[in-house]
Amino acid sequence: MLRPRLLLTAALFFAACTPALAGGEGGYQPNSPWHNYWVNWHRNNCWPEPFTTVDAASVWNVVDLQVAKGWEVQNMLSDAHFEADGARLSAAGRLKVHAILTQNPVAFRTVFVARGWTDDVTSRRLAAAQMATAQMSEDGPAPAVLVSNSMPASTSADSIAGVNTWYAGFQPTIPKPQTKAFQQDDDTSGGP
Repeated sequence: MLRPRLLLTAALFFAACTPALAGGEGGYQPNSPWHNYWVNWHRNNCWPEPFTTVDAASVWNVVDLQVAKGWEVQNMLSDAHFEADGARLSAAGRLKVHAILTQNPVAFRTVFVARGWTDDVTSRRLAAAQMATAQMSEDGPAPAVLVSNSMPASTSADSIAGVNTWYAGFQPTIPKPQTKAFQQDDDTSGGP
């Protein structure tokens, strides 16, 4: 019986003294030493977490920019996608716009038009791309068509011809694959 009374007395004493130890009535005094002690204790015990989220966000911002730039280059209509006058899309351009509008995720269905040598060429290309996207997206709003300052990802015809010439000369020198004839070991003892 003595032990429960002792525990009850200690609990009541602790409950009565805690606000006084914490720095006043109710236990909350922003400038008290105990408040600063606990603030510092929490800061020290959760130290890397507040800073790692900011660092991770700064890295993901760069990654998001790279992803957006990749989609811009992927969805870009360049010289090969327009007729010579730039007033209409070529067959390749129509297929590219159709692929952008049907195959890409909804968030990445923006069509980009490569900037031409003059503003007149750029405006004709932009009008042709807007007309094509409006015709192909009859069931909903037409996606945005924007002018891009990025360079389209392409390879020159001379480079491709050089690779083809090299490969055509290299291919005959490759030996034909042949399997070796099966030969049975003379050792039939079965041991190593």
